[in-house]
Amino acid sequence: MITARASNLDRRIAQYAQPRAHPATAAPPAESPSGPKLVESTANAGLLALCKLEEDARNAATRNDLDFVIANETLRLLRARQIFVFHAAGGDVRMAAISGLQAIDRSAPLVQRITSLVRSMGRRSGLNDIVAFDHRTFGGDGETALNVYPFPALLWVPFLSRERELLGGMLLASEQDWVQEHKNLANRLAATFAHALALLLAEARPQVRFSLRTLAKRKVVLLAAAAAVAALAFPVSMTTLAPFEIVPREPFVVAAPIDGVIRSVLVEPSNEVKTEQALVQFTDTVLRNRLEVAEQEMLVAEARLKKATQLAFEDSRGRQELGLAMAEVKLKTTERNFARALFEQGTIKATRSGVAVYSDKQALLGKPVVVGERIMLIADPTQIEVAIDVSVSDAIALKPGARVKIFLDSDPMNSREAQIVSADYMARVRPGNTLAFRVVAKLVPSATPLPRLGTRGTAQLYGDNVWLGFYLFRRPVSALRQWIGL
Repeated sequence: MITARASNLDRRIAQYAQPRAHPATAAPPAESPSGPKLVESTANAGLLALCKLEEDARNAATRNDLDFVIANETLRLLRARQIFVFHAAGGDVRMAAISGLQAIDRSAPLVQRITSLVRSMGRRSGLNDIVAFDHRTFGGDGETALNVYPFPALLWVPFLSRERELLGGMLLASEQDWVQEHKNLANRLAATFAHALALLLAEARPQVRFSLRTLAKRKVVLLAAAAAVAALAFPVSMTTLAPFEIVPREPFVVAAPIDGVIRSVLVEPSNEVKTEQALVQFTDTVLRNRLEVAEQEMLVAEARLKKATQLAFEDSRGRQELGLAMAEVKLKTTERNFARALFEQGTIKATRSGVAVYSDKQALLGKPVVVGERIMLIADPTQIEVAIDVSVSDAIALKPGARVKIFLDSDPMNSREAQIVSADYMARVRPGNTLAFRVVAKLVPSATPLPRLGTRGTAQLYGDNVWLGFYLFRRPVSALRQWIGL
C-alpha cells in the first residue's frame, strides 16, 4: 500500500514538473526515442525538489526559519502566486510571514483583511480542513471582502498535530482555480510542515529543573529578584525611533497660473534660482494667436471710432454711432490686455531666490496642468525642518519643545539635536501604505553644517518620564491587551 501511494505521488510531481505541450504539436511517444528519458528526468527533478523542501523544513532551527521556508520555497512546487503563513494559539490565528517580504506590518490593510478573512472562515466552518474558495464570493461584509486583490482563488491548508490540534496553516493565492492534484500535494507538504513545527514547539517548551545548589542559594535569588523589581521603578525617558526627512520650511509654491501644457523646464532639480529667473514655459501657440486676434480686433475698433468721429460732424447718425464705437474700443482694449496678460503668464518666473525642489524633469515635460496645480517648490536651503513619520504602533505622548536626536544615514555615528514644533493628532497614510503621525521638529543651532534638503535618517524622540518597567514591557502589555480584547 505504501509503495502504491509513493508511486502515485511520483506521478503527480512529474505532472507538475514536466512541460505541457499543445495537443496539436506534441509528438507521439512511440516516434520520440528520447521521450521516456525526458519524463523520467523531469519526474526525478520534481521528486528531488519535494525532498529538498521537506529537508529544509525539518532542518529549520527556529520558527522564523520555518516560516520563511513555507512562504518562499513552497512556491517552487505549488503554482501559488503568493503564500500567507499563519500561527495558531488559543483558538485564534495570527499572520506570521508573507512570500517575498522579510517582515510584515500588521497595520497594513492587506494583512488585516487577509487575517480577518481567515478568522471569519474559522468561525464559520473551522480551520482543520483543507478548503479552496474564491474571496470574491466568500462573505459579503466589508471586513473580509478583497475586491482589489488580484488573486481570487485561495486555498487554506492547515498544519495539524497527531492529536488533530491546529498548529498553524498557509493560505495559497492564485489566479486560477485549484484542482485535486494541487490539493493532494499541498496536503503532503502540510504534513511535513506540521511535523517540523511540532518539533520546534516541543523544543521551545521550558523545562524547569531544581537542584540542591539552586535551593541553597534561594536567598541570593530572592534578593536579586527584589533588586530587579526595585529597578523597574527607576524613572527613565520614554523614547521611540522613527524615520525622518529634511524638508524646506515655508517654501514658495510654484503653481500653474493658467491651463496649459508644459513645453520646457528651464531649471534642473536642486539648482539655485534667482529672482525673476524663468522657471517654466508653457506651449504658447493658442495664447499668441489669441493676442494677435485681439490686437487686430482693436485696430478694427479704432478704425470704426475714427470713421464715426468724422461722420459726427456731418449728420446726427454719426453722433449716435460715435458712442457705440467708443464703447467697442474700450471692450476690445480690455480683451487685448487680457490676452496679453495670459501670454505673459506663459512663462513662469521666480518671485524669490532659493533652490528648485522637484523630483523629475522629464515627468513635467509635456504634462497638462490646470490653474493652481503645483509644479515645483522654491526653498531656502538655510530654512529647513525635520519631518518625522512615527508609526501608529510606536506612537508615544509628545509635546512641543520635546527633545529629538537625529542620526543621518550619511553620518550614523554622530547625532544632531532638535526640538519638536508640532505633532499631528490624526494618523495619515504614508508611502508604503502604512499609518503614521507626522511630527515636525527644528534643529538646534550649532556649529555643524546644516544637512541638505532631502537627507534621510532615523530620529529618536523623547517623551515624558516613565518607570523602567513600563518602558520595557509597554509593547508586550499592549500586544497582550489586543490579544485578550481588553
